[in-house]
Amino acid sequence: MTKYQNLSNPELLEQVDRAGPTLPAELIQTLLARRIELRNEIIARFAEAIDDNWEDNDDPRWYRAVHYGFLLIAYRERKALPIFATIYSKTDDYDALVEWFETQPAYFGPPAVPVFQEVLKSRTDLEWHYGRGLSIAILKTIAIHFPETRSGIVAFLRSFLPPLDANGRVVLNDEEEIDELWGSIIDALADLRDRESMPQALAMFDADLIDPMETDRQTYLRNLEQAPSTPKTRTFDIFAFYADRALRNATQNM
Repeated sequence: MTKYQNLSNPELLEQVDRAGPTLPAELIQTLLARRIELRNEIIARFAEAIDDNWEDNDDPRWYRAVHYGFLLIAYRERKALPIFATIYSKTDDYDALVEWFETQPAYFGPPAVPVFQEVLKSRTDLEWHYGRGLSIAILKTIAIHFPETRSGIVAFLRSFLPPLDANGRVVLNDEEEIDELWGSIIDALADLRDRESMPQALAMFDADLIDPMETDRQTYLRNLEQAPSTPKTRTFDIFAFYADRALRNATQNM
């Protein structure tokens, strides 16, 4: 029996709040065992914690939003998805959290597809946006891990590409129409081996509409021709994640 098993639910969550950068495996084990009874309170605390603003930079509670978010990913608690949508839509407000979570929300699987599609569609301009760029990667990862979602995600990503004229060329009326996420979208479609969008992609390279920092013609064609990648596990290994975090922290403190 671990020291956490005898704690009440409020006491257990206080351990999360005060844990600092990592969570002990024994604490995670108890939190997973109590998933049903804890999930609603963890959702509420996650929604609150993303707006934390502690005076002391060393306050361990700065990490509680991270811990609650990863627990909800491990739970595959779909009620948390609107909170993740807020984080990825408003990257300027939540950039630190986006850097923590990156593409991990893909582990929610198919329920996350419409959520991150809405994040991508809710744009007010065509400039680069970190959260929406990661949303493309999240959708791509879901399509790879959950093949039943692939056709819908591919069609959705294609819808952001500009149409071609009768000569197979991209025609823009104004340079302001250039979408800075096109490179990420083209890259994702190549990784998903989507040949239907190939004429548009090549025409966009010909018109210098793809940021070379995102991808280039040679990389695009190479990825398109590669054999499909073998999906890794479809579940988030929260123990492995925190074990890696603990190791990194120990290395940095040596």
